[in-house]
Amino acid sequence: MSEKSSVAPHPIPNGPQNLQVGAPVVNAPTTGASYSTPVTFNGIGLPGWWVYFTRTPIDGDSFGGVRVKDDGSWEFTAYLDPGEVAVFGWQQDDRVRSEWTPVIRFTVK
Repeated sequence: MSEKSSVAPHPIPNGPQNLQVGAPVVNAPTTGASYSTPVTFNGIGLPGWWVYFTRTPIDGDSFGGVRVKDDGSWEFTAYLDPGEVAVFGWQQDDRVRSEWTPVIRFTVK
């Protein structure tokens, strides 16, 4: 009886890759700042990927997202209720998801 291996003996050309993808860069909003609603979110990401944001504690639903432009920039606005807000984001393409951004805490007036 031979044993079967789940590991290919040689790398598969053009196959899926295990990538360490960094979080998107967030230029706005910034921690400690105050904003009127709608709040503009913007920064830099991987061209063609999607950037999403959700509140903390995590409720499982993103409240905003946008596809990163060819030049790497992204921007969207979100209507958020007044008060203290804590959010984090990530970028995603197909089934590959980046690391999370640090939590961003700010106030909505």
